[in-house]
Amino acid sequence: MTITCPNCGATDQEVGKFCENCGFFIDSADAKAPVMPTPDPAAPATSPTPDTASPPIITPISGIVPPPAGGAAAPKGSAQFCLVLNGKVDPAEGFTITRAGEYLIGRTDVESGSQADIDVRQWVQPMDIHGQKQYLIHRKQCYVALKDDGTVTIRSCPGAELDTLVKPVGSTTFTALQILGTVRNANPDSSYNLEPGDQIFMGDPDALPFYQQNAPTAAGSYLVIELLPRA
Repeated sequence: MTITCPNCGATDQEVGKFCENCGFFIDSADAKAPVMPTPDPAAPATSPTPDTASPPIITPISGIVPPPAGGAAAPKGSAQFCLVLNGKVDPAEGFTITRAGEYLIGRTDVESGSQADIDVRQWVQPMDIHGQKQYLIHRKQCYVALKDDGTVTIRSCPGAELDTLVKPVGSTTFTALQILGTVRNANPDSSYNLEPGDQIFMGDPDALPFYQQNAPTAAGSYLVIELLPRA
């Protein structure tokens, strides 16, 4: 369910999450139950809303392409991210950034007009929460960037700092972007450099133990990607 943030007035904010504009936690008590119209049996059936329907096939924007097929190396100077499934990197699933720039990872939502550069709906699914289908991945989850010198960085989106975690290569612990500065130096733009082998967890942190235990609980509600070594 999405409502207007009672703190700053930003529209289309998800109940039970932090406002993506001001960071205010939107409690379920802030939401009023919508009045549902009585269905007309003679009316034609309607399709699910774009945010809960199966994700459409979206043509990648310039600079973002699917991972190379057949295990081929990514283009030199690119940043290749692949999904981590059952504790293993799947080179057939993910995306490759081939052009310098900063890109928004999140969920494209046609109804609200929220457009993600890297739409993750093909890899996650909504969960049934109190009878409603809700994604635990934000429409604006985080930003990843590829610099001209090949450096790859990550930067938080307001409201998702605690729902985006990084496990530095060689570490066994995921750290929220909000406190990543305790283990990695921040850049002037509040971003952090990513190194090959770094993993990014996106979703409700409460689901992290299930991922680490390879348990089926909450599977599909979160996303874990890893930055592969540079070509």
